[in-house]
Amino acid sequence: MLGYIETLASAEGVALKGGGEIDPDQELVALGAANIGAGLSSGFVAVGSLSKTSVAMDAGGKTQIGYVFSGILTLLTLRFLMPLLANLPDATLAAIVIVAMIGLDQTAKLRRQIRYSRLEFALALVSLLGVLILGVLEGVGLGVALSLLVLIWRAGHPGAAVLGQMPDGNTFRDIARRPEARTFPGLLIFRMDAQLVFPNSRFFAASVKRFVAKSQESVRVVVIDAETINDVDITGAETLKKLHASLASQGVVLWLAQVKDPVLDKLHRMGVVDALGEDACCFESVSDAVQAFGLDYSGGGELQTAGGGVKIIP
Repeated sequence: MLGYIETLASAEGVALKGGGEIDPDQELVALGAANIGAGLSSGFVAVGSLSKTSVAMDAGGKTQIGYVFSGILTLLTLRFLMPLLANLPDATLAAIVIVAMIGLDQTAKLRRQIRYSRLEFALALVSLLGVLILGVLEGVGLGVALSLLVLIWRAGHPGAAVLGQMPDGNTFRDIARRPEARTFPGLLIFRMDAQLVFPNSRFFAASVKRFVAKSQESVRVVVIDAETINDVDITGAETLKKLHASLASQGVVLWLAQVKDPVLDKLHRMGVVDALGEDACCFESVSDAVQAFGLDYSGGGELQTAGGGVKIIP
């Protein structure tokens, strides 16, 4: 694992400096093939070297030919210059590696990370301290484990918002970020910025119920803006059914809007459409759902179209 990490870091350094791109999967295939060959021929473990890569980059090497010449020079050194190098202290090798690695200094990247994302900076810092205190393998393992925990937490807690209609009448935005977005009494428009799957299904249902409970007006209809939901698994489908039943027990209707066709096909197969009813699933747009709410629940209020959108005038 450490060999792959160092190889990938070397490749990324070259790509970053030369403006190229790398394929981590291809790097793994190449490294694996090289080590299989080394094992069959009684050779050393093949791994990318950060220090050697840095030296090659500083010397102007851009292709594999540079490493061919490096290999030739290494053979000549072993053959003719070893008596001159045999008595050099070990610290000399350490100094050579340190000088070679100066060109790969990443402190500027860390400074950017603390401005862009404090969480990612904290992960990088913990990994660095883990390597210095516990050792290379343990530090890298700690960093990977923490990154996986953060990934799982983010998957289970995606962005969620209550939407309101913007003044142009065409778009709906998060009312917490857009104070000018207008809400409709009795109607709650909810959006979750992720696919509805096992890790976040409980968060999805809890968020809808929390927003319904916090609403200043008595909610009669909840519209799920499903534009950002790219997939639904079995747990997500069951969550929609249970949420529909829970809201119905409170006299609240659940509608879906802007459901993508592949997701809608899944909802049909999983029985969600039958549970919610054809009329509730699914509206082509949030504006259509708002218009239907106005016709069915506004108590005879007049609907006024504004820029292609809909506004309810009591």
